[in-house]
Amino acid sequence: MAELTAPKIDYYIDILKRGFVIGEEMKPYVDELFNELHKIAPCGNDNRRELWLFAERGKIEDYGDYEEMYEFGEVDSREEYEELWANLYPDEKCWYHFVSVEHEDFRAVFLKHKPMFEENHPAKNSYDSFDISPFIKWLTESVENCVKQLENGTYNETIRRELPPKDRIGTIVRRKYWEIFPEYKENYFSDISKDDIDEFLHIIETRGAATTETIPDMTAEMFYGYCKLGYEANRYKGIDKLTAKELYLMHADGRDEGLRDIDGNSPTAFSEWYESSRKGIGHPWEVCRGGNSTHISLYVRKNGNEYSLKLAGSSYGRSVETIKFFLALVRNNIPISLHDGEELAARVRADDKIGIVPDGVIPFYCSSYFPDDENISDYMNIELYEDKERWKKVIENVTWQEIEERRLL
Repeated sequence: MAELTAPKIDYYIDILKRGFVIGEEMKPYVDELFNELHKIAPCGNDNRRELWLFAERGKIEDYGDYEEMYEFGEVDSREEYEELWANLYPDEKCWYHFVSVEHEDFRAVFLKHKPMFEENHPAKNSYDSFDISPFIKWLTESVENCVKQLENGTYNETIRRELPPKDRIGTIVRRKYWEIFPEYKENYFSDISKDDIDEFLHIIETRGAATTETIPDMTAEMFYGYCKLGYEANRYKGIDKLTAKELYLMHADGRDEGLRDIDGNSPTAFSEWYESSRKGIGHPWEVCRGGNSTHISLYVRKNGNEYSLKLAGSSYGRSVETIKFFLALVRNNIPISLHDGEELAARVRADDKIGIVPDGVIPFYCSSYFPDDENISDYMNIELYEDKERWKKVIENVTWQEIEERRLL
């Protein structure tokens, strides 16, 4: 096989991960790669083919030159240099998840869950400013090796036997994970009392997460007041001196579609604003700003002449805030439904599961890896750099998915 060790493969992944468009000089190498891939049966749409390739980790010098790394301040000693290499490449063999797709004359390759290169993209210009032929040759020879193993019947068994846990997919019950890492449980509950938790679970178990109760009229000031209850429950900045509206303007997303400009005490003004502001599906409801999956929203929905409220914020890092927000509204007799309320209760009881996703997959929006398991509320990668003994216990308690077999055409 081409003499590329894992550090060099990782170098190519790092520079190509935004997607490299193949030009004329690289096409013959890509043709050779896909000619070999065509011996393997597709496993999905667009002639998708998936394989596990590997590279040797090589010598420590393949990882980087010590003198250069020391000079540039990347390491302070040879011991640190050796430790970094050992942590990044603990195994003699490094595995790489490979995917290729074809649609008409478009072809693309992904490695370690990142785009590597594509050909004949309708919206991008091709170029050959960087010679990646050694990398494509390594891919081709690696695929050839897979074909040989499929021919002699050893490929699937080798993958089942040798693929390390960090590259596999599975689940672990949160209770078991917290038993192994009790500090994570302690940190999760550090800002909420046991009485609050017990009250929250009682509400979910008795009345449920949803309510059919509605509010006959709504004003902007009423909405700000609901938000203030949540802000106070979470001790947000400004609760001791700002008005409800001022708190909303401080802590919400800011893109309120003109809500701040209407008459705050007029039900008619709110109704007219609601009807004209993209039917109430914009950012006004992001009342505790954050990222795409890490904010808290208090949705208002108009049903005829009445309104309903739904609170949403089930990301792991914001869920305790959401629970306290929810309790504040319930205690003040505000009709409120809680999105993913049953899932939040399962997390609090530690009855839910954590999804284990492969190295290279960012542990967000990973439900597609678990299409038949709805009791998963968040995801993580296996991390073996520190606490190796405890991570070994995690691995022992994971329920692993079967690895899909590959076959030749």
